Amino acid sequence: MTINEMKQSYKQSYTDNVELSIFNCGHEYCQPGHTWGPGVRDHYLIHLVVAGKGVYQVNGASHTLQEGDLFLAKPNQLITYAADETDPWEYYWVGFNGACANKLVQQTPFSDAHPVHHCKDPQTVREALYNIYLSRGPEPQCEALMTGYLYIFMAHLMKEAREAMPNAVSYTHLRAHETDSYLVCRLLLEKKKKQKTKKIKKKK
Repeated sequence: MTINEMKQSYKQSYTDNVELSIFNCGHEYCQPGHTWGPGVRDHYLIHLVVAGKGVYQVNGASHTLQEGDLFLAKPNQLITYAADETDPWEYYWVGFNGACANKLVQQTPFSDAHPVHHCKDPQTVREALYNIYLSRGPEPQCEALMTGYLYIFMAHLMKEAREAMPNAVSYTHLRAHETDSYLVCRLLLEKKKKQKTKKIKKKK
């Protein structure tokens, strides 16, 4: 396998969507010991490990990760991540930012104390990340598709965070048959409703 076959990535040359924009995305079979950092990113970055092992260092802590694990890097956060020397990891990733990026991330299982998360449904999350990459392109419709799949990806993480909460039983039951597209539409409608409520309050 050549270097080009081991890594497939895409970087956006422009980011017109100020609410949520994808900076980069891709898939890589890392070489033994392959390391990024120490360094900082200017956007949010989430990786999903789909095979192998590696180590993620952030906030003075070291996390050993394997298949099914996700790890988050925040903007301007000093990080280092490295593939295992004997069983190097394979991962998918997406980098993004925007006005609503922080609010979305806050509703996922990640926090400053827990920058890593073991995914309950790695196959579904993997598909969402792969669809972001498949939709890549400079055309406006490509950006719209990529952003849509990013919302679906984030919705899956938000659902896992919600289900992990002690009082999430009734919510899980009510949303048990909710499709990905419906979930994203509902989240967007709830967001618009909140914005409308804020505007009414300001007029008063």
